[in-house]
Amino acid sequence: INGVIYNVVYDKYRSLYYIIALLPNLDFHYINNPTIERDWSLIVLDKDFKNLGEFLFSKSDYSFLNILPLKEGILFQNAYKQNDNEKTFFTLFEVL
Repeated sequence: INGVIYNVVYDKYRSLYYIIALLPNLDFHYINNPTIERDWSLIVLDKDFKNLGEFLFSKSDYSFLNILPLKEGILFQNAYKQNDNEKTFFTLFEVL
């Protein structure tokens, strides 16, 4: 499956836009879930839509499903691990 824009998140604390882009799924198979298990990137735009950078994330480290801008930074949902007992963990990234 090709890459796709999954979501656009506005950061009201920094006047930034975060574009969540799913990278092509090279391991695609119709039996597997083609959306959830994908590497992804976060493209950062300023209020005038100028590209400020792009950051790549591995599907094994962070999930693109929950990204939440906070005053302190951005919360990213950690990828689910087999032994997490269905708990959801987050990592706070500081925005410079």
